[in-house]
Amino acid sequence: MEMFYRNWRWLVLSFGGWTLFGVFFALQNYVNAVYFGQDISFWTTLAVWLICGYAWGNKGSGVGLEVSAGSNTIFRDIFLPFRATRFS
Repeated sequence: MEMFYRNWRWLVLSFGGWTLFGVFFALQNYVNAVYFGQDISFWTTLAVWLICGYAWGNKGSGVGLEVSAGSNTIFRDIFLPFRATRFS
């Protein structure tokens, strides 16, 4: 809990930044869909992009170290052998 009190500004800025990321790309996706005549819900698009933004924020911060370590292990074990055999 002490870490939260020391880094609260960084946490608020990070949360706000990833929220802006999600809102920006949700608006871009929504405007693009409306321009091409697709029926799309803005709120669903916003929810998807906010989840995406917060997932990237969690991966990039020290908060999600367990998730990052696990996904890096999965990446190394699954994708790198294919890369080595395919491109060599």
